[in-house]
Amino acid sequence: METSLKHAHLKPRINKFIVGCFMVIHLLYGCSPPSRKGEWSATDKENARKELQKVEVQLDHLGRKKAPFISCYLEKLEAHYSNLDEANQDEAGCTKLATLCLKNLQK
Repeated sequence: METSLKHAHLKPRINKFIVGCFMVIHLLYGCSPPSRKGEWSATDKENARKELQKVEVQLDHLGRKKAPFISCYLEKLEAHYSNLDEANQDEAGCTKLATLCLKNLQK
């Protein structure tokens, strides 16, 4: 009985910790469903746009076709990969998708 009294003060702390963990998990995963092929999460879409912004200057030669190219490329990434991490691991596949978008712009 004495042992359970010694640890009784820890129970409220543990309960608060568990509730805190559930809140963090809910915020991370509950607000934005996980990405899947053809339907990326808002987070993956935003991160993909941010990554493209890093190299956007290299697309300036496209002129007024730059925005349509970026839209096409993002759509193709989402359609072909389950998430941004998967796309980032397939450089050759991403290059093919970019080439398809460039060909579509030339039509």
